[in-house]
Amino acid sequence: LFWNKGAERIYGWSINEVLGKPIADVLFVESEKQLAAIRKISETKDEWRSEAQQTSKSGAKVYVESRWTSVRNENGQPDYILVINTDVTEQRKIEEQLLRAQRMESIGTLAGGIAHDLNNILSPILMSVGMLQMRSQDDDTKRWLDVIKENSERGAALVQQVLTFARGMKGERVSVQMKHMIKDLAKVLEETLPKSISVKREIGPDLWTLSADPTQLHQVVMNL
Repeated sequence: LFWNKGAERIYGWSINEVLGKPIADVLFVESEKQLAAIRKISETKDEWRSEAQQTSKSGAKVYVESRWTSVRNENGQPDYILVINTDVTEQRKIEEQLLRAQRMESIGTLAGGIAHDLNNILSPILMSVGMLQMRSQDDDTKRWLDVIKENSERGAALVQQVLTFARGMKGERVSVQMKHMIKDLAKVLEETLPKSISVKREIGPDLWTLSADPTQLHQVVMNL
């Protein structure tokens, strides 16, 4: 029966587009059960509040806080319902972001604990490799010890990355030559991938030096 400028701003429909239409066809297309519950409440209460997720003309989800007031005629019978909706979409988004931030904080705490445990696992591996490298070994054994040491050190660096994330700090940036990193990465892949996979690299001669955290960058390229 009535549709003001505020409703036009929230939902996008002009008064000419909605006047005379059933409210179920405009605001409750996807939530008819909610409308049925509201109608049932209106039989016993003259005023109540609710929250709803509705859809605007553009199809966007709109969160509103509603105040419903049942208006009666001179005989005391329900005549119509006055609905005042307040758009709280942005407020809900901020609340979701806050909850997400709280979850990330919890994940950071958990990650910090796991990182400390991983450090305890990697430390004896690195110490053992160092002891074995001091002994005379054949070339093949030395090569594999180098691979174990290199990847264990990289694992320790990744653990440090996790701790950095958990503490909310930025990684340390230094000058990084990508050609050296790519050569190093190709060597690791050649040693660890199945022999049926061949690794080839093609590095431009004039690559720029980057300012980056080497461990973060190594992990990015490894993932690629």
